Amino acid sequence: ILPDGSLLRTGSWAAEGRAPFHRSYGPDLTGLFLGDCGSLGLKVRAVLKVMPMPASAYASFALPDAAAMTRAQIALAGLRGLAECFGFDPVANDNLKRTGFTLRESAETLRDVAQAGGGGLRGLVAAVGLGAKRTTFLDEVRYSLHLVADGPTEADAEETMRRARSLLATHGAVEIADSIPRATRAKPFRPIKALLGPEGELWLPVHGVMPLSRAQAGLDAVDAILAGHRAEMERLGIRVSMLTALCGRAMIVEPQFFWRDALTPFHLRHVTAQQRQAHADQKANPEARALVHRLRRVLAEALDAAGGTHFQLGRYYGFLPGLTSGAADALTAIKRLIDPSSIMNPGALGLARG
Repeated sequence: ILPDGSLLRTGSWAAEGRAPFHRSYGPDLTGLFLGDCGSLGLKVRAVLKVMPMPASAYASFALPDAAAMTRAQIALAGLRGLAECFGFDPVANDNLKRTGFTLRESAETLRDVAQAGGGGLRGLVAAVGLGAKRTTFLDEVRYSLHLVADGPTEADAEETMRRARSLLATHGAVEIADSIPRATRAKPFRPIKALLGPEGELWLPVHGVMPLSRAQAGLDAVDAILAGHRAEMERLGIRVSMLTALCGRAMIVEPQFFWRDALTPFHLRHVTAQQRQAHADQKANPEARALVHRLRRVLAEALDAAGGTHFQLGRYYGFLPGLTSGAADALTAIKRLIDPSSIMNPGALGLARG
C-alpha cells in the first residue's frame, strides 16, 4: 500500500488478470520495495514459492586456527548443494559448552532431530547419535565449522558433503560430531537463549557482508581494532566472539560482544524464564556498555571501509550516505514521487523530504 493509500502489485501480479507466479515481469518493482523499512510503502500480502523439503547431509569440523577456517570457508563457497556453512571461534565454542541444554531441552532437541530425519528408524538413529555425541563434541575444539548439504536425494546430499570433506582435508580440518548443524536445522527457532551469554552477559552483534576477496581484510580490521582495546575490554569484562558464515558468494563476518550489565525491558520480555530468574537483578554497568556501543560503531565503519555491506539497512546501518550520487539521486526522486509529503518512515533510509 503506497503512502496515498493506493494498492500496488508487483511482479507478474502487476498485469491485469495474471497470477503472482514469478517476479521477473518487466522492471523489477518487487526488488525496489524489499528492505525499504516501510519508507516507500507497507507490504500487506506476499506470495512465496515453495518446494519439497530436500534430503540433507550434515558434518562438522575442527580447524586449527582462524586463518585456516577462513580459507576453508572461501574454498567451499559456490559448492553446489551446500546450503549452510557457518563457523565459530574459541569464545563462541566456549559459550556453547558452558551454556549447554537443560534436560527438557535435550529431550525436545532429540525429538526434533528424529522428526527432521523422517521419523521411524532413520530418525531414531539420528537422534540417538546426537544424544551420544552432544556432551563431548566440543571438548578441545577451538575453531569449528558446521555444514549442511541439500539435494533432491540422499545420494546427492551425501555427494556434496563428500566433496566438502575432500576440500576441507586440504585445510587441516578434522571431522567432529555433527550435533550443531543437525539441531539447528531440525528446529531453527527455539526460545532465544542467545540474547544472554552463559553467565547472563548481554549480547550485542555487529556484522558486515564481505566479498570473498575482502573477507580476510575485514577480519583483520576487526582483530586490529579489538587488539587496540584489549586491556580496557579485559578490565571491564567484555568478551568478543566471531561468527563467520557463507551467504552465497559472500561471507558474513559478525563480531559479537558479551558483557555484564542490567537487563533491559527487551531482555526481560524475551529471555527464558530460567534466565530471567537468574539474572534479572544484575547491576548496571554503564562504563562497559558505553565502550561496547562505541566499538560496535567503529567495527561497522571498519567493515564498510573493507568493502562490506549490511543487512538491516536504515536501522543500525546507514544507507543513503554510502551510495553513489546516481543511486542516491534516483532513490530520492522515487521517494518524492511516491511519497511527496514524506509521511512514510522518512528517516529510515535517509530519504526524508528536502
